[in-house]
Amino acid sequence: MSAVFTHINGIGLPRLILISDTVYTSGSGTTYTSTTVTETGSPVLSAIVAGMRISSFAVIAGQPDKPVYAKVVSKDDTSDIITVDEWIGGTPTNGQIYVVDGWIVDLPRTQEMTEEFDPDQIVHQLYRGRVKTKFYGWKYRCILDYSKYILADTMVAMRPMLSAKTTDRLILIPRRDVPGFNYNVYYDDMIALTKFALQPGYRKIGFAFAGKELLASFPIISGYGFGYAQNYGTQL
Repeated sequence: MSAVFTHINGIGLPRLILISDTVYTSGSGTTYTSTTVTETGSPVLSAIVAGMRISSFAVIAGQPDKPVYAKVVSKDDTSDIITVDEWIGGTPTNGQIYVVDGWIVDLPRTQEMTEEFDPDQIVHQLYRGRVKTKFYGWKYRCILDYSKYILADTMVAMRPMLSAKTTDRLILIPRRDVPGFNYNVYYDDMIALTKFALQPGYRKIGFAFAGKELLASFPIISGYGFGYAQNYGTQL
């Protein structure tokens, strides 16, 4: 019997987002395309570098302004044009300000990715084996396995995430082709590095992340747990 679905929530590579201090806020004279940001006047963009997170808003008639974001790919100091990879949530509306407030790292394919969903519930044992339960949601955990090999370049790119401040937010997108499945997380295990003797890179390394909130539904296609880390309750 052939399968109807080959996967339930994406097949892309993992992405980490760090939302941190704002290093730049634009004026209102902005123009956006699907991959560029242009600001009128003479903006000083020296604080913006590749890999940073840029966010703005898409204006939709009759609805609240929709937050959108992208990863900075490059910056042209002569033309004052910022190039981004793609806008998650849609292209911002011209005239909306943007802020640069963190970092985005796209990780390589893992040897294995394990997502754990642990039910959080109260179980009362009643008379003659009967059980009464109260279910509160799912505890989330994700392990990214790079035990066979990971480049030092990847570790360097993760430097902002590995040195996050207590006020920063760390968001994991397990598969970036479905960015709506995103989770507020924290590191949930030690990180061990084993150096190859004569080759670049490391082995025996993995990253374990645990969710900061319960998921009200097992994440299949959509529903609670879909988009909650950034806009909880707006993508039901």
